[in-house]
Order: sequence, then structure tokens, then C-alpha cells
Amino acid sequence: MARLALIGCRHADQVRGTLRGGPGRDDWKLLPKERPLSAPYLLGLGVVIGAGVALPYAEELRRCVRAQRAS
Repeated sequence: MARLALIGCRHADQVRGTLRGGPGRDDWKLLPKERPLSAPYLLGLGVVIGAGVALPYAEELRRCVRAQRAS
């Protein structure tokens, strides 16, 4: 961590450009994409992520209900 602070002190202008989006060509800036992702792609991605989250919870709920009935 101390090394990172030392580098930040020695190159303060580059750190400011990185964090604030300075005027330099290589500075970071949040810009909209030139070609945004299509709606079907985003919908499919949402379904896959939702299934990846919901299915494990549903299986755990099923196991809990089965264990409660058994005891």
C-alpha cells in the first residue's frame, strides 16, 4: 500500500487525470458506447443472470422444506 501511495505522490497529475477524467488522450472518462448493446442481448443476459441466481435459491428452499417435513 505504501508503494502505491509513493507512486501516487510522484505522479499526482496522472492520478488526478485517472480519477477525474482529465484532458489527456489516455485519461479515463465515462462515455456512452458508440454502438449500444441490443435489447434482445440484454434481455438474454438478464435471463441467464436471473436463472443463475434464482435456481440455487429455489433448490435450497426445496431442500429446507423437505428437511422440515422429515423432522
